[in-house]
Amino acid sequence: MKFVVLFSAFLFSMQTFAAPKESISTDENVLRLEPILGVQQIYRDTPTPHTATQTIFGARLIYGQQILAGELEYSQGNSTEKFSAAPQKVYIRSEQIKLGLRSTIPFYEYFSLTGRAGGQATRASVEETTNGVIATTNIPMKVYPYAGASLGLHLSRFLTISAGSVVIFRNGLNMSKNDIQNYVSFSVGI
Repeated sequence: MKFVVLFSAFLFSMQTFAAPKESISTDENVLRLEPILGVQQIYRDTPTPHTATQTIFGARLIYGQQILAGELEYSQGNSTEKFSAAPQKVYIRSEQIKLGLRSTIPFYEYFSLTGRAGGQATRASVEETTNGVIATTNIPMKVYPYAGASLGLHLSRFLTISAGSVVIFRNGLNMSKNDIQNYVSFSVGI
């Protein structure tokens, strides 16, 4: 079902690809949907403090004007780490919901720069396997501030590809303990 919706949105946006390029309006509210695929560098405490990388996927809904719009994003990530010292295997499934504001500044005809900030609620499930014994821990939901930026390439009035990075401030300005999401998304105007 997801594939059908995404493929239909892609076909709809391609109908406008051959149309003359219009400047992006800054005085009308627009609703956009962005599927997301990315990589997240996350801080982990188990079994010792370290950073790990996990793949994330999800979707973002944006409503408003270019100068100021609201965003709602859902993403989830999964990662498996193996440690030879115990031996231990750690499987982590995390879910994140972001609610925030963004501002987009167009430059040239095909590019834009976006700044974004808000709050992210995160919850996770950690499954640790040590010597064949499985222990599952559910980490309660926590809320952290986030800020980020992205660069967009406008392929048509309704289709934009973006690459960006977001920092989730889990521990203030100590960057070694904060999460960093690097992502690629494509935006489809609805």
